[in-house]
Amino acid sequence: MSSERSVFLSRTLDRDSKEGASSMEPSRSGPKKLVIRPLRREPKLPEEFYRENWSQLERALGQVFSPTARRLLSYEEHYRRVEDLCLHRLAKPLYVDLQQELDRYLEGVFRERLSDPVLASMIGTRLPSSMETDTERQAPYGPVLDVWREFCEHLRDVQSIFLYLDRTYAAENAQIPSIWEMALSLFAKHMLADEQRVLMPTLEAVLAEIERDRCGTQLIDRAELRSLLRDMFIPLGFYRSHFEPQFFKRTREFYTTRGTEFVTHGSLPEYLAYFESSVRAETERCRIYLEQGTEKPLFAILYDELGRHCVSVMMDRGLEGLLDAVAVVDLRRLYELLRFIDELWRLVPRYGEYIKARGIEIVNDQAMDNEMIERLLSLHERAERIEREAFQADARFHNAAQTAFEAAMNTRQPVPAELLASYFHDLLRVSGKAVAEREIRRGITRLMELFRYLSGKDSFLAYYKKYLAQRLLLDLSASMVCELHVVDLLRAECGAVYVNHIANMLKDMDLNQDLAREYRQRHESASVRRPSFTCKVITQAYWPSSATTSLRIPKELESLQRSFNRFYLARFSGRRLSWYPSLSSCEMRAQFTDGEKILQVSLAQAVILLLFNERETWSLTEIREQTGIEDQDELVRVLDSLSSAHCRLLLRTGDSGRASSAASAEDALERFTFRFNESFQSSRRRLRLLDMSVVERQAERVASPQAVTPDRQHQIDAAIVRVLKRHRNIEHAELLHQLNTELSFRPSLSDIKQRIESLIQREYIGRDERDPNLYRYIS
Repeated sequence: MSSERSVFLSRTLDRDSKEGASSMEPSRSGPKKLVIRPLRREPKLPEEFYRENWSQLERALGQVFSPTARRLLSYEEHYRRVEDLCLHRLAKPLYVDLQQELDRYLEGVFRERLSDPVLASMIGTRLPSSMETDTERQAPYGPVLDVWREFCEHLRDVQSIFLYLDRTYAAENAQIPSIWEMALSLFAKHMLADEQRVLMPTLEAVLAEIERDRCGTQLIDRAELRSLLRDMFIPLGFYRSHFEPQFFKRTREFYTTRGTEFVTHGSLPEYLAYFESSVRAETERCRIYLEQGTEKPLFAILYDELGRHCVSVMMDRGLEGLLDAVAVVDLRRLYELLRFIDELWRLVPRYGEYIKARGIEIVNDQAMDNEMIERLLSLHERAERIEREAFQADARFHNAAQTAFEAAMNTRQPVPAELLASYFHDLLRVSGKAVAEREIRRGITRLMELFRYLSGKDSFLAYYKKYLAQRLLLDLSASMVCELHVVDLLRAECGAVYVNHIANMLKDMDLNQDLAREYRQRHESASVRRPSFTCKVITQAYWPSSATTSLRIPKELESLQRSFNRFYLARFSGRRLSWYPSLSSCEMRAQFTDGEKILQVSLAQAVILLLFNERETWSLTEIREQTGIEDQDELVRVLDSLSSAHCRLLLRTGDSGRASSAASAEDALERFTFRFNESFQSSRRRLRLLDMSVVERQAERVASPQAVTPDRQHQIDAAIVRVLKRHRNIEHAELLHQLNTELSFRPSLSDIKQRIESLIQREYIGRDERDPNLYRYIS
């Protein structure tokens, strides 16, 4: 073509040069001039120039669209043709003809390869059998995807040939789309032709494949689906306009159906497992073959239909079972579900109500009072584990559990306070097996968790002081370090005033060590056969009051008592000693047929055992006369501790060697006789009978709550005076509110009213003359 164009131009120039030769002839009068004049007529292209070149390009397009002839195509030659046409301002008809040629090609392809039977088979694809593998089954939308891929491959060749047209004509005109955009619009036109004849079956096939994937009936070829959605639908614009609305509609219908099935006959663990797997599966779908912007609305549908509409009903059905079983995995799933849908407010109160109900059930179960603290500790540990492992240490659940435990622990006061103090006593006293100090400290920490929930902390302190006195006076404390550790924890929790008495009790024990050392040094010249004697002197104001029981002390011990009395009064003038035999303990040696045993007993037990050195049998009446124990119940209790099955040192006649209950009739008790059991056998050399002898009397347990009342009265009085001294004038309602924050326990309204009247009578406070509900401080 280039050679023909050169010949044409040269002939034109020759003709024009001959016509203008006369103008170039030199004049006779002067030198010759060279004058260049424009052509009289603009050169014209041959009429066949565009048609001949387009026929060549059309033939090249036929080779591009024909797989058998593509190897004979010369891309450079046809590129030059396009360039020449564009240089001669023939780009516009060239672009139009190319568009028409692509349109005709697509029309033929869609008619031949995507016929109605092919499209019908895409929609009616059968479900694969269980024996059919994924590789054996082709995707139902495969014909459409094949046409698209083939078209894209052909379009790359077309772009290579018409590259000059694309870079000049299309690029320089904003209204003219590029060849790629123009081709996509043509492909989309044929997809939408005849009321979306091709697009709708393709969409239906894609949605059916995704639904099969959700049902788990097969493993689809996700790479093929990714190619269709991301590589085809997104460039064609079908993803947002056609696919997403249908996809979201089908998704909502699918999860609505699944949610209805679970609500009808599903269990909470199954529901939570399915929700978790659905979230994981949808996340994977978004990552592999869906567009990134689809994820947010997709999960909004999932959380709405499978979450919000179902979770409340499912929680009603199985939440308590999960909490009872401490099903951490399922509870974590529930927490994640509610966090995703922003409805944790549903779970927090239910969790608190569960803890409260279980706690109240434990506290009110009077038949199992002996196990109350252990069960509460178990419930507390379960709650901590659930909060830590399932609820991700969320503070809202911890606060709900604290409120629930506080309500449960104070429903049956003062029993929980008493049993908690008793549990402290069992932990801190000497037991049959050695317990490491580390384990005792761990137990103290667990018990302090329950102590913090008590509102009546003064009740606990009254019982704790009583048990502490037993441990200190009877040498039952397992570790003084742990005793001090408890005091430090109580001081940190309630203040120094709260632990003032028990701290002074421990201080008395420290002073007693120095006092006992000094007494032994002064009496070390005494006879070696004389019993060893240690006396504990306590400050009566700090220690709980103890009932004094009559007891006739043996002469040997009575002489030691008088000796210490003289020593102490000489050491401290102006003081008075009161002796409490009921709080005394002894260590005795006894001979049995299998050898010598060391007995750790109370003083009353020792006095009774010493009687059997004089003769073999004693009646109950004789024992009462010899020991001086006038209280019948006390005497029977001590004898039971010596003749029990646990340690049968005494045998009771008439009961076949079995221990009798202290609740026997009084006339039957008078006929009992006791004898020393010389054939007693035990694998242990040292026997402790103190644990049985200091068992609390039922009368003392009943009287303990009344013993707390004076302390509470003083605390209420002091709190009222503090509040009025701070405010000078205060109304009755505000005073009640202030007292709830001032006091460590919650007093009743009648108690507060009684204390207010008492303070008014004693002229600490007064009522306003005009307003009886207004109190004023009297300075």
